[in-house]
Amino acid sequence: MPDATNRLFAVACMDCRRNLLTVERIRDREIAVLVDHLRACSARERLGDTPMLGDVMACVRVAAVAQA
Repeated sequence: MPDATNRLFAVACMDCRRNLLTVERIRDREIAVLVDHLRACSARERLGDTPMLGDVMACVRVAAVAQA
């Protein structure tokens, strides 16, 4: 059974469906990448200067991926 701490997660934009990140954890740096993409990708999503994490995560899809 794989160790849960070694999981990778693929994060994709729900609007354009582009895969944005593949990471072990979503940290501040990754959140900044997501916010930048969402601001550029979707004019209908209005994120403020400091968007709430829930607002950002509502715009992306996160899925566990198998490691090779």
